[in-house]
Amino acid sequence: MARTTKGTQQKRRSKGDGSLFPNKRGGWTARYRKKGLPDKEFNAPTKGEAKALLDDWKIKVAIQDAITSNIKVQDYANKYLFRKSLMVEAGKFKQTSLDRLEKTYENHLKDTDAFSKTFSNLTADDITATINAKKEILSYSSLKKIYLFWSAMIKTAISLGELPKNFSDILNRVIMPEESVLPVETKEISIIPPEHEQIIKEIAMEPSPNKNERYLYRYGPAIVFLLNTGLRGGELLALGQTSIVPFLGRRGIKITHTLSRVKNREAGSKKKTKMILTPPKYPNSLRTIPLNKEAEFSLSCMMELYDKENL
Repeated sequence: MARTTKGTQQKRRSKGDGSLFPNKRGGWTARYRKKGLPDKEFNAPTKGEAKALLDDWKIKVAIQDAITSNIKVQDYANKYLFRKSLMVEAGKFKQTSLDRLEKTYENHLKDTDAFSKTFSNLTADDITATINAKKEILSYSSLKKIYLFWSAMIKTAISLGELPKNFSDILNRVIMPEESVLPVETKEISIIPPEHEQIIKEIAMEPSPNKNERYLYRYGPAIVFLLNTGLRGGELLALGQTSIVPFLGRRGIKITHTLSRVKNREAGSKKKTKMILTPPKYPNSLRTIPLNKEAEFSLSCMMELYDKENL
């Protein structure tokens, strides 16, 4: 209990209740302090107005809206990308994923009107506008990457307590265009027709007229190997001697890595990109593939023709 100047007793305010007092300007100041939040002050001409501002703030704290920062979206985006780079260094985020985030940010979001706003002024329409601004030149899959950047950044901020939990409602109100109305179609993977596959194999393995070379096309055996195994190019380039394993009574290829081209972040390097080995993107990509006779033969050819340190 705290004693007053008149000798009466009054209850001490609980932490988080805030305080009201006259200020030097002849008005009143309301101050709010709570562990985990920055101090907040409100100034008003009268005690009643100051108290109203304080009470409104206390309601926002109660619904977790008070932690919304006035930081600009662009400033926070740089902070978000920096955190992702630290996760790459810690091995908790793929560098190819960071490169994709940075490319989306630099090409489609940086310096837009939405990114010049603070989060407290950001609306779903602002986010929608960043998508609509590119709908004449990008496919649906590319537009979705813009939305996913917003989504990942905002959800990260919410999980770290830097934005209120109800801020995710903004994402729910973003309007994505229908894929059918977009002038640019999403590229589809084209499948080589079976009748063309044999022709490709024959051309790839065509003998060389040069006596010093076995095949006309140096990487012909690699093409035949890909056609028989269904490997991705990066998976083929990542193969080594230890990738060849016994499997189902024959030789097999064990896929554990893929070779990816990523942004070169080494200080002082003049090369913009570099090649790195990374685990496959999806768990199902970790697999062992049995080799048929044609794949076995093309593998033997590759081991004779190519650098044995890599294969």
